[in-house]
Amino acid sequence: MAAALNVYGNPISIATMRVLACVYQKGLKCYINHPINAPIGEEKSLFGEVPALKDGSSKIYGSRAITSYLACKYGEQGTELIPRDGARMAAMFELMDMEVRRLDPVVSKIAWDDTRMKGIMEMVSGCESDDAVEKHKKQLEGVLDLYEERIKTLGYFPETSAAAAGKNGRMMTLADVNHMPLFHYLANTPSLKGLVDGRPAVKKWSDFILGSGAWGKVTDTHVQPN
Repeated sequence: MAAALNVYGNPISIATMRVLACVYQKGLKCYINHPINAPIGEEKSLFGEVPALKDGSSKIYGSRAITSYLACKYGEQGTELIPRDGARMAAMFELMDMEVRRLDPVVSKIAWDDTRMKGIMEMVSGCESDDAVEKHKKQLEGVLDLYEERIKTLGYFPETSAAAAGKNGRMMTLADVNHMPLFHYLANTPSLKGLVDGRPAVKKWSDFILGSGAWGKVTDTHVQPN
């Protein structure tokens, strides 16, 4: 059994939640270290970029670099997140590329602007504004339309044997893990939830990945290994 990892970052940030999803999907244990509680000394250098991971003598920076590292180093532990079939691996990488270039930028804009504007409006008048969400909603709709088309074309996500994948005959992949915090945000934002629900393939995929036991652990924001 691998020793507990050290994850550095805010456990409620999208990027840190992506790392934690992978940690738990691999069946690993970790300590979550919030930047404000960082010790003075060698570990402090980790906060040049967060989230960060310390695994023995290895230090990895950036959420997607960390999830890729964990999927490769601990390949046969927990869920095997990288398909061995070439076509299925290509489908995984295509979805991962879409997440980086298309979905994450627009969701991050909405999340940032919405949080900032709500704070301003509450201070000024005690009310909230949905302007930030509406500002980028059309762009998000276009991105989700593309997802709907590509998920159908790719066959939802890579399939493998029922023994490896579980009862539904589908395996969890690194693409699924990297999307978890974004779909969680969409599913829990009332003005955006309908955009997922109205696209059957996207909805099915979202339900699958958010139904993961690993994601349930992430939303519990554990601080110590268990």
